[in-house]
Amino acid sequence: MKPDTLYRGDRRGNVTKPELYRTEGLWTKLINGGNPAYITEVGLLEAIRIHISPQTPQERAIQSTSSFLSFSSSRERALFFASDGNSDDLAPCGEYSERRYLFTMDISRGQPTNQAGVYVLSYNCNYDLVQPNTLAIHDITASHFVRCEFCKTGPQKHHLLVLDVVTFLNAYPHMAKSKNALESAQSDSEWLAMPIDFIDKLRSDSSRIPRSSIWTAEHLLLRSEQPWDGTLGEIQGLTV
Repeated sequence: MKPDTLYRGDRRGNVTKPELYRTEGLWTKLINGGNPAYITEVGLLEAIRIHISPQTPQERAIQSTSSFLSFSSSRERALFFASDGNSDDLAPCGEYSERRYLFTMDISRGQPTNQAGVYVLSYNCNYDLVQPNTLAIHDITASHFVRCEFCKTGPQKHHLLVLDVVTFLNAYPHMAKSKNALESAQSDSEWLAMPIDFIDKLRSDSSRIPRSSIWTAEHLLLRSEQPWDGTLGEIQGLTV
């Protein structure tokens, strides 16, 4: 049965740059030098298979720059990933002091496709939710000019493909080419999300899930960590 809610744990400095979510939304690994056309080239099912069960160095490289973003139907499992396995050390914290994130997404309106475990979710972006990424004055000013790259000619319906990995692998066992693929997906209660908004300048689909009312962010910090100071020094994974 499809859950209503998915969760993603992430941390500052990850290749998906969650620290920029306030303006950029949620980025997939495609921003890590990926080829935006690779799904068109290999086909959706093969792209899913590569992400779930890469077999060669080339496929592992594709996975590291994938158009898919991993989620879990288990909040506890997502917190495990957000904390690098130290969930008991996590605590909520205030704005611009966080180092860890829990993103929660409502997929209750996702519609099933003709492939087992695969749904398409239609939603609207909401750029009224945009906030500055840091406490710097120039960033606060610049945040007022952030706009959706997909809605340039007016509001458009966004679409997100969401995939229940366990259901998918049970239905298509030949896609699990590594012995532990299904076991890993079951352990993580793994789901995948992929933006399917075509962007002209990319000649392919977007690499981001924009700011929207369908997802929210919780700010977290390990009790053993120093709070982020809200400045540019650590943005985009840099540390000072």
